[in-house]
Amino acid sequence: LLGVEVVAGSNPVAPTIESIRWLPPRGPQPRGVLVGPRIRAHSVTDLGYTFASFLARGLPPSVTDSLAHILSDLYVLSHPGRRRAVSRNLAWIWAETGRDGPPPGARESYRIFARAVRDFLAHVPGRPGETSPRLSERARDALAEARRDGRGTVLVSGHFGPWERALQWLAAELGGVDALAAPHRSAAVERFFVARRAAGGVHTLCSSRPVVTALQRLKAGGWLAALADR
Repeated sequence: LLGVEVVAGSNPVAPTIESIRWLPPRGPQPRGVLVGPRIRAHSVTDLGYTFASFLARGLPPSVTDSLAHILSDLYVLSHPGRRRAVSRNLAWIWAETGRDGPPPGARESYRIFARAVRDFLAHVPGRPGETSPRLSERARDALAEARRDGRGTVLVSGHFGPWERALQWLAAELGGVDALAAPHRSAAVERFFVARRAAGGVHTLCSSRPVVTALQRLKAGGWLAALADR
């Protein structure tokens, strides 16, 4: 019997497709019946990310937008528990901010997340014609002040928005940025992200003593980025 297990990785809109290891079937085998091998999981989601990056770079944005929305919608439909949890969190945040109208739903949020991942996978360092980010006046002033100061700077963000592309843009502006992030559960996926970040000038601190390394970089006047929940 042939089966492929799909589980959620650290990226909720990019399900993990497990690899296969062929094993002989257990138990008695009736004569005249073909019993296929079982499958045991070993994560190779870096292949999935590599293939997704190939598509994101080669297909028009309108096509990859549609694909990202389809994948995120399928994830939301197949994970009702997470959909309810995200909807509750969004409603709570919306109420706390005092905004009018209904809060955004889980489907919309996951679509935005999917497009952010798509943008990261589609990015080719040095390719002309890519859209520059729009900074608010407050953000632009804060960035300029930090650059003038010359001391080590820590950037802290939540696990939302186009954080990967934002770091790559900042690295291009500053000549490099260090990132402190928890490693992915899959070593292969972690290698993929470390290499992809490095290609855009973002150095992931993944040594055995990342905090010590981070402090050393800050003392030297470097820029360190971290996600609050990663």
